[in-house]
Amino acid sequence: MKGRYISVVVFLLAASSSIVATLPLSQAATSPELVAVAQGWGLLAKGDAAGAARIASQQLARDQHSVAALALLVDAEIAVGGPAAGLTAYEKWLGARRLENAYVLRRVARTLLSDVAIKQTNTLARVEALKALAADGDAEAMARLDEAASPNRYAETRALAALGNTRAVNLLISQLTTFPGNKAPIIEALGDSGSPLAVPHLKTLLSDPNDVHRSTAADALGRLVARDAADQLQQLLKDQNFTVRLKAAGALIRLNDMSGLGLLTKLSASEHAGVRLAAARELASQPDGAWQTLVRSLTADPDPSVRVEAARLIAPYDQPLASSVLEGLMRDANVGIREAASDVLVQRVAADFTTLRRLLHNSDMMTRVRAAGRILDLTRS
Repeated sequence: MKGRYISVVVFLLAASSSIVATLPLSQAATSPELVAVAQGWGLLAKGDAAGAARIASQQLARDQHSVAALALLVDAEIAVGGPAAGLTAYEKWLGARRLENAYVLRRVARTLLSDVAIKQTNTLARVEALKALAADGDAEAMARLDEAASPNRYAETRALAALGNTRAVNLLISQLTTFPGNKAPIIEALGDSGSPLAVPHLKTLLSDPNDVHRSTAADALGRLVARDAADQLQQLLKDQNFTVRLKAAGALIRLNDMSGLGLLTKLSASEHAGVRLAAARELASQPDGAWQTLVRSLTADPDPSVRVEAARLIAPYDQPLASSVLEGLMRDANVGIREAASDVLVQRVAADFTTLRRLLHNSDMMTRVRAAGRILDLTRS
């Protein structure tokens, strides 16, 4: 890990030196800050993090708004104590300021993800970190996912497929015939891939004897907007299994086919909140006023699991409401509810650096990883 930090330092040292070299002589002579910061990077490249931090602190004492000095300080702290130390240094500098420095916060987020990708034994967290880095253009992360993707490494294969990798998509397709037992996770992964290569194979599953396979395939085809599957999906509206009918109706709605609208409208008036929520999920592609009223009512349901999902659904249309609901749920006594609420907050609601920075401290590893990934998303040029 130290080697990775040092390689970053060397690159930034070169960049800092280049900046000084390209300034006019008169300006370069009156830019002691740039010279000092470049010296700090040089110390850090030699392993003298304390010396680099000292120079950065001196420059920040002269100019608290110096981004170059702040970046040096944060990287020096990271070299000693990892991303948590870098975040602490950044937050100490931030103090009562209301304006975040997205550039420096991005550095902390990338380091956190790199640290998880290298050190974390939790496979899901490690793969999520690699996926976020790969989406950010990290060739090493993409190569590691590609190398790991295989029939026996489902998490890596799914992550790579979601990034549009054709080999990973084909691996998942092959598993539809070779994998014994429940194929629902594979079907869901193909739906997440966005690849048209999956469509004919998913259409075949619409006639599978397994109810779960039929319903999951219907949902995946809807997400893939597979219009040539409409006729088969219409036939599933008469299926004996309730979930199959529900998912077929939702898939058709995504295809702008209203064949299943009557069923979903009826379900949305059910006395049972769980049934109303299921209908709301399938109608989410048509978020009219009636749908939003339904979902808002579900955010006040006594069942916290219903409130979490309702907040996820309403977030694109009423972020203050979603945020309020989720903030309350993050204090729920049930750890599963707290983690689910944090996950929705990161992926659907949080679009400000202050909230995401706070989530970098969350006790749940996946929440921290996803918050870091979201910061990269928001700061990507």
